[in-house]
Amino acid sequence: MTPVKSKKELGTCDTNSISIYVLNNQGTLSRDTFIIWPFDIWPSMDTSITEYFYSDSGLLISEHYCDLGNDFCNDNIYEFNQNGRPSAVIVYSAKGDSISRMEFDYNTDGLEVERRIYSAFVIGGNLLYTYQFEYNSNREITSRRYFTADGKVKSYNIFEYQNGLYIKSIVDPTKGKKIIEEISYVFDEVGNWVSKTSRVNGKITGFVTREIIYKKN
Repeated sequence: MTPVKSKKELGTCDTNSISIYVLNNQGTLSRDTFIIWPFDIWPSMDTSITEYFYSDSGLLISEHYCDLGNDFCNDNIYEFNQNGRPSAVIVYSAKGDSISRMEFDYNTDGLEVERRIYSAFVIGGNLLYTYQFEYNSNREITSRRYFTADGKVKSYNIFEYQNGLYIKSIVDPTKGKKIIEEISYVFDEVGNWVSKTSRVNGKITGFVTREIIYKKN
């Protein structure tokens, strides 16, 4: 059997939030609506909407993000290298001012190995921090290092997988407590996961369910 979507709208939810995804006629994401309800550490309801725009060849070229709860919008504009991979993303405010810039480097396999984040151009566009990534033979991220602007390691992440699914990460900061996130799954009879539970240092922090509608071959 082949999994298919019954409608061009998908969603995931937990006890405090829901994400609703709308796909275009090409099957790519065109709109993402995230709604969060009030709870103990989030005092009021909030909604954010992201719209995605593509080139004729299918490349994601820009995103329009609006946070309705805090009343602001940003535009993310993508730049590409000669291989068609994103080389940079520039974030602009609704007034057209640059807010930040991200730059990406890749290895010969096309995997992102470094990401650099810069401040707004109007205050000099200085380097703020850098991420570096390593991968296993399945092209899954196995480690991520976070560097401050002066090249010092801020934190180190290790990621583990099982049968292609992310199951564990360890965040080891240079200061503070080590953070261990673990993900457990429940599968349907076909072998696709239908729910997953996140735990951080043993405490449940999230629960996601999804429904898959199968078409008979």
